[in-house]
Amino acid sequence: DYTVFEEASSSNYLRHELSFAPDDYLVGIVAHLADHKGHKYLVKAARILKEHAPK
Repeated sequence: DYTVFEEASSSNYLRHELSFAPDDYLVGIVAHLADHKGHKYLVKAARILKEHAPK
């Protein structure tokens, strides 16, 4: 069923579904969870962003 991959009708669909504010940062990754993929760098970058980005 490819309909799950169709583009949402609104760019704010996920923000609304997950109760994020319009000015919240959303960061994601699509990849197999494996050590060699470097997901630890995404987590580290998110922490830095949280500490230093104005809200």
